[in-house]
Amino acid sequence: MLPTDDYGIRKGFAFTVKKLGLPARKDIEARGERWKPYRTVASWYPWRAAERAGAQERPCRFLAGPVWSEATSKRQRDMTRIAPWPNGARLAMSLVVNVEEGSEMSPAEGDRAPEPVDELGVVLKKPIRNFGNESNYQYGIKAGAPRVMALLERYGVSATFTAAAQSLERAPQLARRIVAGGHEVCSHGWRWIHQFHMTEEEERAFIRKAAASIEATTGRRPAGWLSRYLLTSSTRRLLIEEGFRYHMDDYSDDLPFWDHVDSKPILILPYALDSNDMKMWTSPALTPADWLRYAVDTFDWLYAEGAREPRMMSLGVHLRIIGRPGRIAYLERFIQHVRRHPHVWVATREAIADHWAAENPPAREGAS
Repeated sequence: MLPTDDYGIRKGFAFTVKKLGLPARKDIEARGERWKPYRTVASWYPWRAAERAGAQERPCRFLAGPVWSEATSKRQRDMTRIAPWPNGARLAMSLVVNVEEGSEMSPAEGDRAPEPVDELGVVLKKPIRNFGNESNYQYGIKAGAPRVMALLERYGVSATFTAAAQSLERAPQLARRIVAGGHEVCSHGWRWIHQFHMTEEEERAFIRKAAASIEATTGRRPAGWLSRYLLTSSTRRLLIEEGFRYHMDDYSDDLPFWDHVDSKPILILPYALDSNDMKMWTSPALTPADWLRYAVDTFDWLYAEGAREPRMMSLGVHLRIIGRPGRIAYLERFIQHVRRHPHVWVATREAIADHWAAENPPAREGAS
């Protein structure tokens, strides 16, 4: 039987502990040794050991990031104490709309090179402006945003807008419409740039500037944070110090969980990359129909699991990607699919975080 203490082992790997010949928990405890969950086979057991055990398939290489903790494993042990979603919902559905347009990399902003994320995959390493790609991003604000906002309004969907603060400053009409629609704005940084190269003081200033800007633009300080993927070992601690209530830079589970830094708790709301519409840019062979099928399959599986224990699904989209006329209908079809199912709570991430914190408060760090 697969151990249930890690997302990758429990749901992602294509082999079993039995196949690898790894010792079972009861055998380890019978020897008087302390059993530890197989966090990843790749990290606990070298590749050559798996080969000696006669594995038919090699374990995947998976390296835990600097913000990994035992919280995921503890969540599994505490599953019986987890309160359900409001009104007995099986699934909390979180639609995340990324607003990055207007804050991407550009030599015009003092960056060393233009934005490398491009629909055509054109990556320039010289400090010259890529005017074509800049217009791709402008499309997200000028044409994509009105389509996405109209769709959300038509179906009464509450979404979380993970917004780079500078993007909202430069598109005040979009900021006003987001607020008027009752949506949440989560911080996606001051600009849509990486934090990994920043010193701690630079990152702290970056976080503070983003929060202050979003509060000035929307009238509310953001409750959550999403980095441009490459965060640092200090990010989570800095977010706690600045009063953020939840953090999205995690992909390890289908439920929120608590983490602690210096004995101070912060709620982790895992995000998802596998179902993100960015795949239609990074993998051009993936059609909108393929993306929809994957999103629907994800929803259906989590919805079925939700009959036994609560689940959460995140679906991330981008104004400049899903907002194109050949793609927007596929987001509508996904929303229609969700609406055909009872016992689904479509909510902002802030609402999900608030409910989780109220019903499943953090345990004291180190408590069993």
